[in-house]
Amino acid sequence: MLGGRRRTPRWTWLLALALAAPVAWAEGSAIDAAKRAMEEGQSLYAEKKYAEAAAAFARAYSLSPYAAFLFNEGVSHERLGDFEHAVATFQRYLSADPTAPDAESVRARIRKLEAAIAAKKEQREPPPPPPAAKEDDMRALVLVESDPAGAPTEVWERVDPGAAAFRAELDNAGWRKVMTGATPLAATLQPGKYHVVIDKWRTYNRSESDVEVAAGRVHQFKANLSQGKFMAFLRVTSSVKGAQIYLDDRDEEPWGTAPRGELVKPGEHKVRVEAPGYDPFEESFTIEAGQRREIDATLERVSYGYLLLDGNAPRFEVLVDGRPVGVFEGQKALRIKEKAGRHRVVARADGKKVFEDEIEVPLGQSREVHVVFVNKYGRGAAWTAAVGSVAFLGAGYYLGQKSNKIYDDMKADRAAGRLTGDDARAGKGRAYALGADGAFALGGVLAVLATWEFLRDPLPPSGAQVDEPRDFGDKRRKAERTRPSVAFAPLVLDGQRGLAIGGMF
Repeated sequence: MLGGRRRTPRWTWLLALALAAPVAWAEGSAIDAAKRAMEEGQSLYAEKKYAEAAAAFARAYSLSPYAAFLFNEGVSHERLGDFEHAVATFQRYLSADPTAPDAESVRARIRKLEAAIAAKKEQREPPPPPPAAKEDDMRALVLVESDPAGAPTEVWERVDPGAAAFRAELDNAGWRKVMTGATPLAATLQPGKYHVVIDKWRTYNRSESDVEVAAGRVHQFKANLSQGKFMAFLRVTSSVKGAQIYLDDRDEEPWGTAPRGELVKPGEHKVRVEAPGYDPFEESFTIEAGQRREIDATLERVSYGYLLLDGNAPRFEVLVDGRPVGVFEGQKALRIKEKAGRHRVVARADGKKVFEDEIEVPLGQSREVHVVFVNKYGRGAAWTAAVGSVAFLGAGYYLGQKSNKIYDDMKADRAAGRLTGDDARAGKGRAYALGADGAFALGGVLAVLATWEFLRDPLPPSGAQVDEPRDFGDKRRKAERTRPSVAFAPLVLDGQRGLAIGGMF
């Protein structure tokens, strides 16, 4: 059973090369010259130097008579407006490779060019010119070889970008067979993704390889076919790059990180692929000696996420959707696990305004929330005005009672005939009455002012800096937590305008 990482013997790599159908570039001078000429033609074509490009592709064909060079020469003539030479070159292309994957589209292209030539001769309005040239108008030459030669070969094109990885034992929806033959095989292909299968043949094992075809290039692949039943080859890829791969024994060190391919013993195996924030992927399988197995692990994010809360208060309580979930104390962020989606988050600290907002918990990720508390607005002025109002209103009541008593006494004396015109009590009563009115007026003004001071709040509410979601275990989080966070809000106090500032340092 294979487990943790270990040094691989040199002979094991040789077996891996035999089973994995590796890419090898031939060193023949003719092929090297053809590659250079192809690259030269592609470069000239991209620079819109179509005459020079056509000459370069013709030179490449003279060095190595592969049909791809003829196709690219024909496109260069077409862009140059030399339709006669384009038709002749495309016809040579079909003669050289009558079973080419694009033979039908090339025949349609020839008919269109011939119509343009006829229209020009009859002085009729020619059809519209071809669209602007693009680098991927070019065809690529793909050479498939094997040692020994003569192996049955298939070339498949991925026509659906979302198609799963090619597996010889499946139906492979989204893939189209574009060529069959025996090695050595020369294929003229448009840019795209392909899969080459060299099937089991005589006593040799099957060999496969993915091929990324670029426009205007010569790709040469050579498969060293293997014999015997010694080992098998396993390759594991994942939708999450760098996911940990465990083979057979979950408790050992990872077999590696995706993507990874290596020799394994024939028999039953189990692969487990894990990545933080994703549900693990598992697959059990049986692999035979000499077989190549591809496993593509599609990982899906877990249904929950984390909020990591800290703030500029030394201690505060946190509620999520009305439920107490914890208390932040000190430097370590409060970690809250919640179902992905929007949640009402409330944070309360002594002497601070309550923070409350809806925050999105990311799917299978963490989100940092740095609460910036703002101090509660002081009510000292309100209480001073309230106490003053009560004092003045009490004084007004007292002076009013004194004035009323003097008025009542003088009224009784007048009725008894004892009141004289120069009675000093009249002036004192008027003074008490005026004092009461003034006290009541000042008390009322202070009462209004106290009410206003109790009701108004010039400071902004507490806020928060909400960071972008991060994958679980993202090391950048620790570094960014030390950055100061500052919140600004407009402030109007006693007629003066300014900014209220809160932050974490």
